[in-house]
Amino acid sequence: MAHYFIGVGGTGARCMEAVLYLAACGLFTENLHILLIDPDANNGNSSGAEGLMEYYYQVHRERQPRNAHLPGRFRTRPAPPPVLFQARI
Repeated sequence: MAHYFIGVGGTGARCMEAVLYLAACGLFTENLHILLIDPDANNGNSSGAEGLMEYYYQVHRERQPRNAHLPGRFRTRPAPPPVLFQARI
């Protein structure tokens, strides 16, 4: 199941930034479809949100560690699977 977000105007762009931060911390695990409509694109809110979305996309594409080991006091144990940047936007 995919999630959809439609942002309208500068306030919608600010809300979209918050949704991107929540997706980055692992709240969304499924696809996230975003539509931003801003008639006043010169204001700067939408360009800032689009830049943040580009950064998210770049980090999401990076390879995340698999089977990493956390150092323990007496033994090593496998690290939990990565939970950050799971959602595809």
